[in-house]
Amino acid sequence: NAIIEKSIDSFKTFAQKKGIVITSSLEPLFPIKLDPILISKVINNLIDNAIKYSTKSSEITISSKESETHVEICFQDNGIGMTDKEQEQLFTKFYRAKNDTTATIPGSGLGLYLTKYFVEAHNGTVNIDSNPVSGTQVTIRLPIRYSNKPSSQLKFGVKKSSEFLLKIKNSFNPDSKKKEKKYV
Repeated sequence: NAIIEKSIDSFKTFAQKKGIVITSSLEPLFPIKLDPILISKVINNLIDNAIKYSTKSSEITISSKESETHVEICFQDNGIGMTDKEQEQLFTKFYRAKNDTTATIPGSGLGLYLTKYFVEAHNGTVNIDSNPVSGTQVTIRLPIRYSNKPSSQLKFGVKKSSEFLLKIKNSFNPDSKKKEKKYV
């Protein structure tokens, strides 16, 4: 919950500028093994999207709960929502919904692609429930126990977040075989 609370605090000013209220309902959670840098990026991206795609003077609710096997974090907004067709392509690299509203909102089309990638690196899942009338709910589920290895080593063979993020960045850059290394 500390990662979630820190992310919420960092977005309060952005939300207030749009008249959006962020509320949270965070159940006490047992600590789980995860890469805090990658999961922070996931949470930040989901909060950022919820704010960007919500209407003025609306509310975003973030909740967490624990089951026997998973920690579940849910992000609910009352924003513009998405059609079923848009949801089918949502996690595709560089995909952005194309309509009059989204055309004015900045973004690269990588946020949800990376969100899914980072959550799956932790053997977790991302689910989206959305429609243009009532907004979007994004739920991430992270396993409580899955390995003694740090999460960034599970699927990608790297030892720390900076190497993992470099690997991700290089997968988008056709010139990544150059000697120059940039950490994001």
